[in-house]
Amino acid sequence: MSPLRLSADSWKVLNVMLPFVVIGSWGAFRLADRPRLHMLCRGGAFMLIAWPVLRLYNHLTMSIAYPFADNWLAAADSFLRFDWLQYALMLDRHPTLIQLMDYSYTGLSTYSIGLFVILLLGRDPTRRCQELMVLFFTSALICSSVGMLFPATAAAFHYRPQSALFHNVDPWVGIYHMRHLLALRTDPQHVLDLNNLPGLVTFPSFHTAMGIIAIYCSRGTPWLFWPSLIINILMISSTPLFGSHYLIDVIAGAVVALGTILFIRRPRDVQA
Repeated sequence: MSPLRLSADSWKVLNVMLPFVVIGSWGAFRLADRPRLHMLCRGGAFMLIAWPVLRLYNHLTMSIAYPFADNWLAAADSFLRFDWLQYALMLDRHPTLIQLMDYSYTGLSTYSIGLFVILLLGRDPTRRCQELMVLFFTSALICSSVGMLFPATAAAFHYRPQSALFHNVDPWVGIYHMRHLLALRTDPQHVLDLNNLPGLVTFPSFHTAMGIIAIYCSRGTPWLFWPSLIINILMISSTPLFGSHYLIDVIAGAVVALGTILFIRRPRDVQA
């Protein structure tokens, strides 16, 4: 349905992943009587499938060139009395905090995988790991679907701050996605490379959604909950700078996470 195509390297990546998906699926079937190993195999196979599916879905939806929504998003921030440039300048005065925010933002994928493994060692591992998988996949689909309707160049590109204003912050941080976004909107023969498919959603913020989901899935285990709370609050605070998000994006991401959590809890509440 799309003139876009995958690069040759992308097909190689998929071919390498396929045996691991098969092994994980087989392991989940064979180890059904061993809950932790069963969930490890099941979750591993699921994540290997979900990763390319969600990345490709995000880029395919962004090839539908709806008008950029930056003016509307910036107006919403103005209504909320949030000044993106002043927030960036405030963070610029704290280089150590910037470094920690950078680690927390760019390390989301690694952290999410680590959280899944740690949840296997905690209380009620089957339920918590399944919650994480369902919430992750559902919120990613929602963010990509809504983001398709509100594409944006993001705050750093919209405001284009002068580099002389910053000492510790790259004034173009958070615009690494622009080349991909513009190519999807202008080049019908654009080639998708699974090794280089950055997230393109500005509104809502998926990092914010995943931060709240990670905190939720860590509940009830103090040794995991409190570090998770600190790390994810730091990550959510970093999204305006390192994700170049407007404040309204962060709020929308929180709404997606909370709405998804309430939705998956509802069947259990009804049964209770």
